[in-house]
Amino acid sequence: MPPANTSINVIVIPDLSRRITDKLNNPNQISNDTFALNTVWRSFVNYSKLKQNTKDRLMVDVTDIDQAKGQFSDVANQLQFDLSTHKGQSNRLYFTNDKNKQFEQAITTMYQSAKQRPLGADYVFYFKRYLINHIKKSTLFDNYINKVIIITDGYLEAENKPQIPN
Repeated sequence: MPPANTSINVIVIPDLSRRITDKLNNPNQISNDTFALNTVWRSFVNYSKLKQNTKDRLMVDVTDIDQAKGQFSDVANQLQFDLSTHKGQSNRLYFTNDKNKQFEQAITTMYQSAKQRPLGADYVFYFKRYLINHIKKSTLFDNYINKVIIITDGYLEAENKPQIPN
């Protein structure tokens, strides 16, 4: 049997808590986060664009389920780039200027919305409930490299959230 194709699965989870509106500690937090997200995007594009028939995927997700509802749901859908549906063509054809604009505009919209209503970044809850659904498992025919990137200040700010049992 030939070796399985290897695809990358990148999950980015930015902290959209009050740290993005804290003008005292870091007045440039949103621009710093945007820079980090754009760097991840460019790295993903550079890694994937010269391939064909891959199942590479990049998604930007939020930790708080309340943030994921409503407008965030629409933005989150624009921040999922799955090349498994792009078959029979070079990935260069997938990564157009429109895709770059889509990513940049969705990131801007996400941070503008989060700035108006910042919530705690409950990573513990996210890891226990949601991350497992986004991790790709390798099979006989597909091999996955999963990368989880967390953009945070390191402080877990889960407000009024009950502990989730193991």
